Amino acid sequence: MATTPSRYSVAAGRDASIGAHSKKDHRSNLNKIVTWIRLTKPNENLILPTVPPAINLDTFKENETFLRVPTLSKYCGTVKWYYRNQTDQPPHELPFDYERDAAKVFTGFRKIAASDVQDGTLRDLGKKALPWGDYEAICAAALVKSDFGFSYLFTVLSWNLLTRGVSTDSIRLSHLAVSSDAITVSFYKDKGNQEGQKPVRVSHCFANPFRPTTCLFTALGIYLACNALTADKLFPGDSQQIRFGTCLTGILDEIQRGGKPKPRKQKKSTKKTSIEKEVHDHGTHSIRKGAATALTAGSTVGPPLASVLLRGGWKIDSVLSRYFQHDPAGDQYVGRVVAGLPIHSSHFGVLPPHFRTLPSREVDAQVCAATALMFPTLDEYYSLKDLLHLVLASLVHHMDALKNVLPPRHPLLLTPLFCNPKLASYLKSIVVLGYESDQMMTTGIPPMTTMFKEMEKLKTQNDALHAQLESVQTQLMNQSNAIDTLLAQNTFILKLLMERTDGADLGRETQSCSVNLNALSTTVKGQVLPPLVQCGCPTLVKPCAEMMCSEPVDSVAEQVVETITAVKTSIAVDQDFVQHEWSNGDLHRLPEDYTFRRLSVGAAWRLWWCGNRATKEYPLCYCDSYDFAKGPKRNTYYAYKNIVCTLQDHLETCGKLRIRKGASEEEVVGAFPTASGVLTKLHRPRMNQLAVATVVDLLRDAGLLKTSA
Repeated sequence: MATTPSRYSVAAGRDASIGAHSKKDHRSNLNKIVTWIRLTKPNENLILPTVPPAINLDTFKENETFLRVPTLSKYCGTVKWYYRNQTDQPPHELPFDYERDAAKVFTGFRKIAASDVQDGTLRDLGKKALPWGDYEAICAAALVKSDFGFSYLFTVLSWNLLTRGVSTDSIRLSHLAVSSDAITVSFYKDKGNQEGQKPVRVSHCFANPFRPTTCLFTALGIYLACNALTADKLFPGDSQQIRFGTCLTGILDEIQRGGKPKPRKQKKSTKKTSIEKEVHDHGTHSIRKGAATALTAGSTVGPPLASVLLRGGWKIDSVLSRYFQHDPAGDQYVGRVVAGLPIHSSHFGVLPPHFRTLPSREVDAQVCAATALMFPTLDEYYSLKDLLHLVLASLVHHMDALKNVLPPRHPLLLTPLFCNPKLASYLKSIVVLGYESDQMMTTGIPPMTTMFKEMEKLKTQNDALHAQLESVQTQLMNQSNAIDTLLAQNTFILKLLMERTDGADLGRETQSCSVNLNALSTTVKGQVLPPLVQCGCPTLVKPCAEMMCSEPVDSVAEQVVETITAVKTSIAVDQDFVQHEWSNGDLHRLPEDYTFRRLSVGAAWRLWWCGNRATKEYPLCYCDSYDFAKGPKRNTYYAYKNIVCTLQDHLETCGKLRIRKGASEEEVVGAFPTASGVLTKLHRPRMNQLAVATVVDLLRDAGLLKTSA
């Protein structure tokens, strides 16, 4: 019986002494070294055991890119790696003076390169630190990309955590937790702790409710809402840091073009030198450099340097590392500063947006239901409950800003929060934002933030007192003017009475005034009250009726209001969805220019059964091919129909009831985790991020696609 090799064998330990990425780079460099040796010294016998494959010397040409000194240093390190890990018997020894001579040579290379950069003959190709303004621009551009929030979250996470791309790629959902007003991310291994002997590094991340484009809570909410993840890797798939590097290059190109479309590729006419090549000053590692620079030099009251070094995983002196240990208070301060909160204001201590709890300190049942609708595949994990509530509250808080920024085809706009106005209105009414709460405690604030808060309270009280004094002064002036007017009127009336000595004249004027009042009462009763009664406004009718009429009209007004309500109820029409008139005059359930968005299977499943109440778009299950223009749109509609049929069939196979037209949103979203089980049979990474058409092709190739309802 064959046994699997142990992960803790001697060979496995020797192989794991060097990281997988380093070994991959060394093998690639070794191939280039072999190519260079065969090209320059064709008659020499190589001491390598085998000739590396995939090297075609006939088509080999000199690399057009300029070989920088760090690149040459990597080739030197590859030679040392090969000699130390060779398995030949007897092993070949590395020359004794190789390392010392190589160090002297590369010292000279670096001096030459520095002189060339200073003279302008060579461009500095190193990646620079990313300033805060450029970081905001990259976040704004990544936010509107239709990649299900991948590049946006990767950028914000790398900035807030001060991590390398590999470390950000290694984050799992089980590494995330909620600690009071922060989301923590735990790292058990990184470049500075490859053997895991140092304590677990726990980084605290904070929300920024004033800047939605750089808010980590919002970025995490968008990503989790657009991707049907399980409690596994946060970024499923291999080499996601390389994928992010490609996305970042595209974003930088777009920013450099000013949002203009990408020009067509042209044939290379002449070979460009290194100074002529268009090279971005920023790359993936620029995010880590920029965040560290913003923390240490972005303010005169920045966080302690030791806390910054520990958060970034940088090596400290062997002696000092024993005494400078990780502590939550310093890391929390770092987290607030790197999140972009205003450090010179009381707003620095703001709490994240969160839902108001019931008097019994229980979460509202509708909040739990909304969480299950937005994150159906993660809601079953109890350890993520608090995290999902926080990110959902941030989405609700920034909802209006996201609607104004996101393009109409963004997948987030098809989630239940943005498609159900009633749900959004209710959640907005219970989201609170402040500086004190019974649910969480403010952490990571320095003493000056408390002083700023007290100073602002004093200023508010002073302004209120000043406004009150001005109001009293205005009232006194008005009363003084009223007294002067009243005295003048009384003097005039006394003079008039003294001049009028005939009692008959006074009686005649009194009778005239009485007639006028009776006429006014008749007018109000005959012309003013009937319209008010017909409108069903008892709050307006009652005072006028009791003053001008001999009998109350409460019963009449209430009867009118009940009649109007009954009529409105009887003629009520479902206005959630509307029909559209096409250019040929026919009525259709969808507009003539309707286009399908690039959606995941989960979003397509919900769109098929629930539609979009925010834009009054009919569910696709009520539509047929007649509601789409001929050509690609109808083909896409049939693709949606086929994949829904496949999911429905899997539901029935699992013993569940099939979804019917008119099903509630809770039923539709709750059935998807079971229905999507058929997709696991494809064994493809990032299945939740693949477009519907791609998934249909994969199901067809695997023989799993159902084409009839």
